[in-house]
Amino acid sequence: MEYNNCNKKGSLFLIIKNMIKKKNKAFTLIELLVVIAIIGILSGFVIVSMNGATNAAEDAKRKTNLDTIKKTTIMLGTLNGTYPEEAGCTIGSCPNLDPLIEEYIPSVNEGTYTYESDGTTFTLSTVLSNSYSYQFDSETNAYSTGTPVPGVCGPKVGKYATTTPTGTEACQSGTITNMTGSYSWTCAGTSGASSDTCATSAASYITQTFTSAGNFSVPAGVNSVDVLVVGGGGGGGGAHAGGGGAGGLIWRQNYGVTPSSTVSVVIGAGGSAGANTSLGTNGGNSSFGTLIALGGGYGGSLGAAGGSGGSGGGGSRGGSGSGASGPATQPTSTSGGYGYAGGLSTSDSGSGGGGAGEVGENNGGVGGDGMDFSSILGTSVGSQGWFAGGGGCYCYSATCAGGKGGGGNGGGYTGSTSHGSAGAANTGGGGGGGSAWSSSGGGGGSGVVIVRYANNL
Repeated sequence: MEYNNCNKKGSLFLIIKNMIKKKNKAFTLIELLVVIAIIGILSGFVIVSMNGATNAAEDAKRKTNLDTIKKTTIMLGTLNGTYPEEAGCTIGSCPNLDPLIEEYIPSVNEGTYTYESDGTTFTLSTVLSNSYSYQFDSETNAYSTGTPVPGVCGPKVGKYATTTPTGTEACQSGTITNMTGSYSWTCAGTSGASSDTCATSAASYITQTFTSAGNFSVPAGVNSVDVLVVGGGGGGGGAHAGGGGAGGLIWRQNYGVTPSSTVSVVIGAGGSAGANTSLGTNGGNSSFGTLIALGGGYGGSLGAAGGSGGSGGGGSRGGSGSGASGPATQPTSTSGGYGYAGGLSTSDSGSGGGGAGEVGENNGGVGGDGMDFSSILGTSVGSQGWFAGGGGCYCYSATCAGGKGGGGNGGGYTGSTSHGSAGAANTGGGGGGGSAWSSSGGGGGSGVVIVRYANNL
């Protein structure tokens, strides 16, 4: 049998013919390899041809379905005088369109076709196998095929905390996904084109603590900070005395600053303690730029009222009715400030100084507690990680506790010379009041300024 249309020398048919002629002779390795290669090439042509035919068939089906949806939508517009309004949806999840077209075309695949309409005109679209869009516009009454646009990662906007996103990452096209924890997202290409995957690390916070005066240098690119400003605590009074009040506290989030500038920082000293029957003194003010946290009020002594301050000092022995508590003067309405009054004494016991988060207790009670910012700032100050504890108090029969956050304990009655303890440094804690005659109070704790800002990514 001859094959007139083939080159006998190099054709598959010639090789097979020679192999058949050999009958019981073994095939050479070269002959086997050549046959396998030719069969692989021919198979590839067949597969490509089949894929092309499959894609063409699927595209024809998509176009037919889109045309059916178009005709049905036009019919609905004619019947109702308006098209079902949708801001843009995938058929199968279109609240206004789906119930109306299901009666007429229940067999159309969901999740493949998109619809958008303002009630007057509408557009329908699908994606073909080559990733090109195929759409119908009722305003022009025409079909068109669009070129796909790949997804592109857009500019980063905002910053992220370590655990919870606080800003927004933008894509020039497509949508944001998987934004919790991993901080990666995908900008999907329009018309079903390839996507671009974007990623970034979570922004870590940098915390800077000031325990002495100085300047905060604002990093380039940082335009807001979280800042905590605590004034110095008031000193406790002497004999039969009240505890000093905690320093006033200001907590501001997203406080505006100018990149690459400097902000002046002042740290208030703790108030001095009252000796014997003398009064303590107020703590000094702390500040961060224009934010000023007032120093705590002093504790009263031997019938004198406590002093006013960021948090007020506690009243002293007040059996005669003169042991008034000191009021808090830290503004709270517009500056994010906190401060409470000291306790009132109407007995032989001095009262607790006010804290940043609580009023001092009356008549030998505990100093007012501070406020817990440890979980936010990631740092702990004082016995329980609380900032700006209230001053300690005087008890007639036992030592009284200061407030949480470094407030000093009041002197208990152990004869006549039990002194109050000092407030902890850099907490704004008030000093404890002294006990009976010849005793002294405790000095107030110095203030602190803590600044936190997110890293630039």
